[in-house]
Amino acid sequence: MHTESLVKDLASSDTGVAKEAMSKADELIGNQKLKYDKSSINKSTTSSQYNDNPQQSIDQEAFCRSLQLDAEERSERRKKREEIANRHKDQGNKYFREGQFDLAIAEYTKAIETAKHITVYYTNRAQAYVKLKDWDSCIADCDMALRIDEKFLKAYVHYSKALIQQAKYDEADKILNTAVEKTKRNKIIQDYKTLNEIARQGKTEENEAITASTNESQEYELIKTLIGKCNDSTTEENDIVVALDTLGLQLGGAGLKQAYYRVCGGWEIIHKNSFIARLWKESTVNKTQVNLITAMIRMMTAAIENNDRNLQILLEDCKFLEMATKWINCDIEEVVTHVMIIIALLVKGSNRCQWILFNKLQEQPRFLQCLTNISCMNRRLARVTLDIIKSLQEQERFRIICRESINKYMVDPLCSALGDAKKLKNLKTEDIAYYSSLSEILLLIAIDDWFRERLAKQTVLWLGIGHLLNIAAKAPKNVENLLHAMLGLMLNLCAQASENAAIQNFSNDFLPSLVNILTTKNEDIFERLTRCIARLIGFCTKKSWSLDLLPKICPAILVNRGRPVTLKALSTCLAYCTKNDQKAAIEFLLDFKDLVTIFTMMINSDDDSIVGNSSLACSHIIGQAKISQLFIGSDIVADLLRIVDSSRKNVTRKNAGIALAKLSQSDARHLERLRDLHGVEILHSVLDSFGKI
Repeated sequence: MHTESLVKDLASSDTGVAKEAMSKADELIGNQKLKYDKSSINKSTTSSQYNDNPQQSIDQEAFCRSLQLDAEERSERRKKREEIANRHKDQGNKYFREGQFDLAIAEYTKAIETAKHITVYYTNRAQAYVKLKDWDSCIADCDMALRIDEKFLKAYVHYSKALIQQAKYDEADKILNTAVEKTKRNKIIQDYKTLNEIARQGKTEENEAITASTNESQEYELIKTLIGKCNDSTTEENDIVVALDTLGLQLGGAGLKQAYYRVCGGWEIIHKNSFIARLWKESTVNKTQVNLITAMIRMMTAAIENNDRNLQILLEDCKFLEMATKWINCDIEEVVTHVMIIIALLVKGSNRCQWILFNKLQEQPRFLQCLTNISCMNRRLARVTLDIIKSLQEQERFRIICRESINKYMVDPLCSALGDAKKLKNLKTEDIAYYSSLSEILLLIAIDDWFRERLAKQTVLWLGIGHLLNIAAKAPKNVENLLHAMLGLMLNLCAQASENAAIQNFSNDFLPSLVNILTTKNEDIFERLTRCIARLIGFCTKKSWSLDLLPKICPAILVNRGRPVTLKALSTCLAYCTKNDQKAAIEFLLDFKDLVTIFTMMINSDDDSIVGNSSLACSHIIGQAKISQLFIGSDIVADLLRIVDSSRKNVTRKNAGIALAKLSQSDARHLERLRDLHGVEILHSVLDSFGKI
């Protein structure tokens, strides 16, 4: 049989023909095992096996070549099919984004018919079925996707959504538990388990509400009557406002009232009431609608408070964020304030509430964009909007889920707003509150390492900080809240100062203002100040700052002996000051009466960093004869020797060794004390190991 004919028969849909061809192929190639991987054949053979029959060897090689060509052709055809299928998928995605779900399904179906083995086509179509509430079709597609790939997370997600909508909560749990087992994506799946629990709890509440209706509950009847009045097309607008406010009062407190609201069709008010429906449809808001909007928001606030199911309906079915975006853009303070109240309730709600809200904010980032723009450009409304932004940023979940939106819509406007401070000549009360809030928000954003690096490179941000510091230095008592927030931001951004040219360039400008503010009596601010100075001081190129800084940090060392974080920063400053201008430092320290006390205290600290910094500072000045004489009678030699002999850090041992050597050389009495302690050999050995002798 010709090999071409044999290959054709092998691919036959007739199982009898294919089976016979397979038998002949086995006979042709004997027991040789062909190894293949989808589109290529391993043609390596042992030629010695066929030396007795050259014709058989030729037929076998031809057969292998034919199989190889067939595999390549099939691979090419498959590739072309997938390209066509992907075009259908992309078109389906376009229709999906436009809300044309029927057309999207048609395109996904074409993709599936063209390439049945690709799972994403099934889950895309399943997602479109979700939008059309065709739960059975969604489940069928997810089931098919999981048959192809049992680890495909999206299939489990859409599967569970459909089951939840069918009130099959136990089945949804089973699907999600299987998802955890197969995909190991427990954290993501837990969120969908949360949705299942919200739906289960909501259904239980609704069943209890229905029972109450049959028992003629007065609360139930009143809520039903008020909702009916709101849905009545003949009700006047002013009467609707009254009914909404009354309904909001009724919904407050614990109990089944919020479930009554759902069962009685409360959420249908948005569509059935012509006045309210207009609010949802129109693109602008006018002042005549303020009473209706605020009454509606008050009622919705009461409906969602401590009720996750109502919150879910508000965000998902009522598309509240789309409305809220329009309302906060209206520039009407009363409306914006009411929107912020309900958003604050959402932000501070349960973990389940937050997860739903944050995902919706990521899906609809325009709300965050508008919120940020108002905060930066409308100082009158910023009072309420900045509080919400801060509340959002305080939630780690928000920063994770909405990271992309924060980067795209919030970082640059907030930095520019703080940079605008450079236009100010003095700070009013409202300015202090505004720039404090901005600094706190940027500090929360900078918790993320990637954002910290980006913020640290914003020149406009540093210009604003520098100008605010200059103003604050003139009257630090009046701006303590601002200083606390701004110094916290600086500390965070300066964590990567060694890698950031922008920070280094501004060090000379910042340091004088920071030094002037050291007069503050606020301990928290003083601590942040010293830590900022300690991080920036190494990049300053001017020597004059040492003369201003030393008189402030030396007395502060005594005052802050019980505050190790502050003391650590002060010891860093002392080391830099004594190195930067040794002559000026020595002149000041000769007149500082507590010189011996502060050095003795720091050298005997339990903190290795303080010991290391103070040893380094000591090595800068102790070689001067007059300074070394001041230490006669103290235990400085014994203290330094102990550090040289036992410190865990080599750099600390080295610094202490240099200080001890200079001290011994500057005054014979210190050398004699070192000999009495049998420390000469120890010192010599340590310095020799560091190459200092």
